[in-house]
Amino acid sequence: MLLALALFACDSAAVVLTRTPGGIALLWPGNAIVAALLIRLPRVRWPSAAGLILLATYLANTLFAHRPSATSILFALINGTEIALMVVAFRFVRQYPYPHITV
Repeated sequence: MLLALALFACDSAAVVLTRTPGGIALLWPGNAIVAALLIRLPRVRWPSAAGLILLATYLANTLFAHRPSATSILFALINGTEIALMVVAFRFVRQYPYPHITV
């Protein structure tokens, strides 16, 4: 629940603060923050996390970006897919020795 709340807050702030005349936010930091948390959390309730992430993104698109429901659903699915791909790539496919990463 806190994860979805953080996503909603970040996405809402991004829409309000960086919205261009075309209606698209210049920054969308919520996806990266949520993906990083899902990669690092030791135990995740995947079904509820996925549902709440989609709901939070849908609500941010509907309430703050003022998009129609169909467009908000599409954007929520796209953002959810982006988060899922990052989590699969860095939690299951290629694991790094967190927190001992050197550059």
